[in-house]
Amino acid sequence: MADVDREVLEFIGRQGKRPEQIADRFPEFDIQRLVRAGLVRLHHIEVQETHPPGTPPSPDILVYVLTERGAEAVDIDPRTLHAA
Repeated sequence: MADVDREVLEFIGRQGKRPEQIADRFPEFDIQRLVRAGLVRLHHIEVQETHPPGTPPSPDILVYVLTERGAEAVDIDPRTLHAA
């Protein structure tokens, strides 16, 4: 595994990161390589908020999260993924 791959996986960590957070920190990095390798996946979080009539709802949130394999690659216990 390349050093930058490891850095990105560690940055994503247990909580996950939004695509723009990864792009800001690693502007030239192709996150899709880690997706294809089965180390991360894109996770969709529905935002459940109450909106006044006529107001558009908040957009749902997309975050990259580690798969079990990705967590193990950076020595994170897969049972602790996405914990608060």
